[in-house]
Amino acid sequence: MKRRGTRYLCLFVSALLICLCMPLAAQAQETEKTFTVQIEGISENLFYGTVKMTSAEAIKAADLFVYMDENIEGLSIIGADAGYITKVNNDGSALTDVGWDGWMFRVNGEAPAVGISDFDLTDGDSVVLYYSDEFVTGMQFPVMHAETVNEDGVISFTSFDTEYDAQWNPTVSEKPVANMKVTINGTTYHTDDEGKIVLASATLSKGGIFTVSVSRSQGGVPTVLRLAPDTTVSVLIPATYTLRIEGISECLFDETVNMMVPGQATVAELLQYADAQSDNITIVGADYGYITQVNNDGSALTDIGWDGWMYRVNGEAPMFGISDYVLAEGDQVVLYYSDEYITGMQFPVMDASGLKEDRSIRFTSMDTEYDANWNPTVVENPVAGMTVHIGNETYVTDDDGKIFLSKTQAAMGGSILPVSVSREEDGIPTVLRLPTDTTIYVPVYTNPATGDSTLIWVAGIALSALIGLSLCLINAKKAKVTK
Repeated sequence: MKRRGTRYLCLFVSALLICLCMPLAAQAQETEKTFTVQIEGISENLFYGTVKMTSAEAIKAADLFVYMDENIEGLSIIGADAGYITKVNNDGSALTDVGWDGWMFRVNGEAPAVGISDFDLTDGDSVVLYYSDEFVTGMQFPVMHAETVNEDGVISFTSFDTEYDAQWNPTVSEKPVANMKVTINGTTYHTDDEGKIVLASATLSKGGIFTVSVSRSQGGVPTVLRLAPDTTVSVLIPATYTLRIEGISECLFDETVNMMVPGQATVAELLQYADAQSDNITIVGADYGYITQVNNDGSALTDIGWDGWMYRVNGEAPMFGISDYVLAEGDQVVLYYSDEYITGMQFPVMDASGLKEDRSIRFTSMDTEYDANWNPTVVENPVAGMTVHIGNETYVTDDDGKIFLSKTQAAMGGSILPVSVSREEDGIPTVLRLPTDTTIYVPVYTNPATGDSTLIWVAGIALSALIGLSLCLINAKKAKVTK
């Protein structure tokens, strides 16, 4: 009997413990939700930004406004805890005699059918709290249309308005937002009856990304919902740049790029545009401001890992990353693979002025050298040990960076020959290749010792060949007669 009583007691205690733990197990896990919130007062924007809340339960619109009132400095929202907002900062209800004006809210552009205490928000919702008198002075919610701004300079604004008949049956229709003040790039416009404005010619010719603000009121009460403070319009103008991409073993891209830009473009934007427009090039990392791969050429081939993608503009190495360097019209951009800090890198400049004197071409490079304290010094050095291809012949530069054109090529006076260069160490380029269209003009070479020109020398060779051919023909004829 005693054992049975002990057994029942154990069962009771176990059941009690299970019951006590059940609420803890059933408790929902807290999650973080993020909302974009815009509060438009009577005459200005009072708040715009993201708000993060953590809760295990559904978050009501009222909960969001109470949280903001308690946690955001400089923002006061009165009435949210009671489900009816009467004042935000200094903007209170009932400015008009009728008294229908006050605070309204929208979520993701729609007007909810319930109040703030009953509307459940979801993660990522966009919430707008705004002051209006929708049922007396009316309210419109402008949507900007700038699809043709770069063709005719026209921007139009429309609103999906709800209208009611005598029985209060609603009808939603898209209507123009007329007589609204629009400010763009410091210039003020007013929409016409079709809700349109035409940008000033100065703005169209300059191009750029401009902030857009709108306003309209009646009796001191707003009659349009202002756009979000970060609303912009892009006015594009044509721009031309030259882009060359030198990979590990070959040139991957060398073209003139024509693009429409909002006034100016960065190197990163140029690379992204080239990547999008060309089927022959894939550039990875331009959107993040750091190139990791172009086609099959990726970074860090060496064990140390200093090799990778670098760039130059008009022959100079910028002090900014590709996302921060703003290009000017006609700039020449070179993206190239190198390991400048370990294997080194030179940037050959060709001087063919010696062709007339001794058939020489010299290659030099403006190199940046650093002392023990990393103070830079730019010096002009010869590019030695570099392979140079001219036409069908191959040369290697000497210690002075020179090659000497062969007599065969020197005899080609008046010809234009293609030139390419290369040099590498451990599979990494150590010179920047010349543009793919690089050529030299072979002048008529004059021998300093004799004063004879290439043309005379070539003519002499041709004359000798003709004389030799004639003698062969005569001898052949004699042999035939003798026979």
